Amino acid sequence: MKDIQILKLLNGEELIAEVIPFNGVVPTHVLLKNIFKIVVIPAMTRDQEPRVGLAPWTSAFSEDKEFKLAKDHITCIMAPMKEFMTEYNKQTSSIETVAAPPLII
Repeated sequence: MKDIQILKLLNGEELIAEVIPFNGVVPTHVLLKNIFKIVVIPAMTRDQEPRVGLAPWTSAFSEDKEFKLAKDHITCIMAPMKEFMTEYNKQTSSIETVAAPPLII
């Protein structure tokens, strides 16, 4: 099973990613895969609530699939809420979901 975590960085960014275990000794870095930045989308009107979305992180600009992030740049690691996991799984799934057409009766 994949270990999906939210990482809060020193610069204030919050990432959601798959944490890949290192084999052997405890490293000074965390190995990450399928990294997304968590972004708050401001409300457009006073009646709306701000929304939260996922945006590609550095991985969108690199051919690498796994990235090492220094542990001293991370302030907190936490488990994501169910709603975040659902959206993360949609973003990282290679299966494209399509809405079913309406039934004609």
